[in-house]
Amino acid sequence: MPAPRFRLPAQPRPTRSIVLAIVALLLGVAPQAAAAADTAIVFQPASAAVPSDYAPDFGGPFSAAAGRGWVTEASAGTASPVPLDMTEWTRLRTRSVPMVDNRFIHTQPTASVHGAYELVVPNGRYQVTVRQGDPNFYNAVYAARAEGQTIVPPTTPSSTAPTAEGTGEVTVSDGRLTIDTIGGTNAKINTIKVVELPGTGPNPTQFTQGKIDFQPAAAATGAGYTAETGEAFSAARGMGFVTEASLAGVAHAPQSAADRTRTRTAANTEIKLNTIVHLALTTPTVAWEVAVPNGSYAVTVGAGDPSYENSRYVVHVEGVTAIDATPAAGRRSFVGTVVVPVTDGRLTIDGIGGDNVKLQYLDFAPATGPTPTPTATPAPTPTATPAPTPTATPAPTPTATPAPTATATPAPTATPAPTPAPGSVDRAFNFQPADAPVVAGYTPEIGSAYDASRGYGWVLESSLDRPSAEHLPYPFEPTTRRRNKVSDLRLDTLLQMETMTGPALTRGAWEMAVPNGNYTVTASVGDPSYVNSTYALNAEGQPLITPYTPTTAARFKSGSVTVAVTDGRLTIDGIGGTNNKINWLRVTSVLDGGVPQISAVNTQAGALDDQVVFNRFQAIPGGWPSTRPLDTATVRVTNTGDDPVDVTGVSTTAPTSFTASAADGLPVRLAPGASTDVTVKFTYSDPSRALVVNERELRTGELVVTAQAGTTVQNRTSLRGWWQSRPERGTEPTLTEIINGVFGYGTTIVGSGQKLRNNGKLQAVGDEVLAPYWQRRIASQGVTVTQLAAYHGSGTTEVVAWYPQGNSGDTTDIGTHAATDAQRFLPAPQFGTSPTLVTRFAPSDTFGFKITASTLGEYSDPTLNASDIDASNGCTGQCGHHVRFWPAKGRSGTAIPGAYFMTMDYGYSETVNYDFQDNVYLLENVVPAG
Repeated sequence: MPAPRFRLPAQPRPTRSIVLAIVALLLGVAPQAAAAADTAIVFQPASAAVPSDYAPDFGGPFSAAAGRGWVTEASAGTASPVPLDMTEWTRLRTRSVPMVDNRFIHTQPTASVHGAYELVVPNGRYQVTVRQGDPNFYNAVYAARAEGQTIVPPTTPSSTAPTAEGTGEVTVSDGRLTIDTIGGTNAKINTIKVVELPGTGPNPTQFTQGKIDFQPAAAATGAGYTAETGEAFSAARGMGFVTEASLAGVAHAPQSAADRTRTRTAANTEIKLNTIVHLALTTPTVAWEVAVPNGSYAVTVGAGDPSYENSRYVVHVEGVTAIDATPAAGRRSFVGTVVVPVTDGRLTIDGIGGDNVKLQYLDFAPATGPTPTPTATPAPTPTATPAPTPTATPAPTPTATPAPTATATPAPTATPAPTPAPGSVDRAFNFQPADAPVVAGYTPEIGSAYDASRGYGWVLESSLDRPSAEHLPYPFEPTTRRRNKVSDLRLDTLLQMETMTGPALTRGAWEMAVPNGNYTVTASVGDPSYVNSTYALNAEGQPLITPYTPTTAARFKSGSVTVAVTDGRLTIDGIGGTNNKINWLRVTSVLDGGVPQISAVNTQAGALDDQVVFNRFQAIPGGWPSTRPLDTATVRVTNTGDDPVDVTGVSTTAPTSFTASAADGLPVRLAPGASTDVTVKFTYSDPSRALVVNERELRTGELVVTAQAGTTVQNRTSLRGWWQSRPERGTEPTLTEIINGVFGYGTTIVGSGQKLRNNGKLQAVGDEVLAPYWQRRIASQGVTVTQLAAYHGSGTTEVVAWYPQGNSGDTTDIGTHAATDAQRFLPAPQFGTSPTLVTRFAPSDTFGFKITASTLGEYSDPTLNASDIDASNGCTGQCGHHVRFWPAKGRSGTAIPGAYFMTMDYGYSETVNYDFQDNVYLLENVVPAG
């Protein structure tokens, strides 16, 4: 049988990394072993910009050297596949959709050309995701297979659902993963993602996390689960059944239980609850084991039989009781969760002490968060829990459906919660089914009734008018859901805060035991599948989320409020809402440390600490050279005081132009001297002006960082974004707009009544200095050069160099910017990983500069530059003034010691426009010579 579906290990362990192998092949070096990781490939023309986190494929034919490529569909999967060049069938669209959706390859472009994709991988088990679509046309039927197994079933796109995506698990046994679109018509592929499942390669030994469905071989398997069909334990499989009697010894005896599996047909019951395995139907009685690394594990086990009540359920995990329950009409299935240590390399499940025990499913993962109190709770059955409100639908089947339209998900990416200060509270909960994966840094909240020993849980809303000690605990496990719609598990899972109990509607509230004091509560509500609610949440009676009606474009909403707790319990209710659904919740105690002291510093080289710069294009013309925007930046927030500070909010004053998110989630507590990063993105868009010449605009706003200790303060950072309808064609910023408008420096570029364009004549304007040669300001230190902007021909690199005075032919390169960055601020170097071209050099005593494109260049000494075109444009006297310098001044107009701007234009070209922003540099530790 196939190996279990296990997520990536929590700790690094030896296994192969396909993504590193692909990167190595692209760079021409040998692949090396590494930790398991994702492979993400986007299919696109070679000229298109590559989305981050993806490796591009341009449609080239398969080759052993590349380790991937296209073959004819008819030969795919055979011993001798026929390579097929598909480069002419890649496409780039320019719609306002995610980058990957604008890129694809036709896999069935003509009746005689049908291609399949092959990727060299080690034999083993893989999770494969395929995305298909074309934002311009819907004249297709999308379908995709991996190793002959359906990943995307035949799906017809539409204007409201232009893409289809599916995920499945496959086994590779011939060293090649094969993906085809058999079953489709005019099919296209945007991206594929491949994950090697740990423990399933050539030598599986141990697993760290799994979801097991006990069932007959022919039965359907629960969504996201792997079938366990009763096979005996073997070291090769790493799991299976053993005799219960042998658990007393060191060597556990393998024993098949395949003849003890059963399928039930109870209506309105999850697939994983309708299949079972008897542990004691015949002799010998069996137990189940899986090989795992020693450590602590959170284990959820389901036991029961939706059709019969002839059992007494006692289930142990590593000897710890997880379930101890007797079924009755309406309560035939039970769920238990425990955290247990494993010390012998095997996680063991047994039914010792029970009678006619039947297992349904099992989830296990490395333990995170507090150890839960072992409890057995009834799983929903048709007789026990009448169907909830119409929105409580069964989880979707694991088939590919058109990918959902991007929705507003204001909650930040899930990250581990920061360590709270001693004596403080900082807890995060994710409301989810017991069998859903655990979100890092969040405690799974599976809907259990309030328990004083656990310290949190659900009570009846109707009992909140009583003293807190008299609030009535009530289980809400049956109302948890996972939708399998969005990648952020915190938003894909939810708990409905109301349920039908007979004809009545029962509403719940959530409580957590805390010391009396002030707390900041942050929460999210929403449902990725339905919009038939009015959401409202209150914390201690204070509005946390005011009544909000979701839409298909904005399905989620988050909110935050600071409240006082005086009765030892923090209470969250949904009064004011209808069909309320909560996703996640964060509780943080409020500090009492006086006025918080924080700094927010821009990490961009060459920019002011308190001003962040961006640029982006509305669209890139088809066939245009690869051109990258600068649309993302990082601001580092630091606690500069002597007491802890809570960062409770990040936002922008211009949300239609800029967005902000905290890398560590919110709120985040910073110890003195500690920092957290805020990611700011320039998002302004105006599709109506896409590709229109001369359309350009400076967008402004502020990043607002809110911090709290005894009081609340806000720190503001200026945001400047240059929007262009397209690259070039009258959309570039002027030199004054770059220096003053975008970067915020106080230098006067052109004075009153002056003009920058001088046709190459040697004369100064504004604060300009005429200095053909330079020296170091501090002789013992090097000179630093940072390229602030490049606005010249797209797709070309340009070099800045220095030369000693008197020897202009002896140039030494300082740096070269990347060809993709010829139309942006802070271009990156051509080689290396630095985000911006910043370099230091040690010149001779007196030196000049030269900026070169191709083999021609311009010197800081105008007497070395060609001036015939200047003369033809009306220049008289000394011409060739093509490299110019201004002192760098702060926002207030005060000169920065040793800092100058160097700008230039190419005067040897007949198309010269004397705008002097082809390349703009910031020089540090220099002074004019003489």
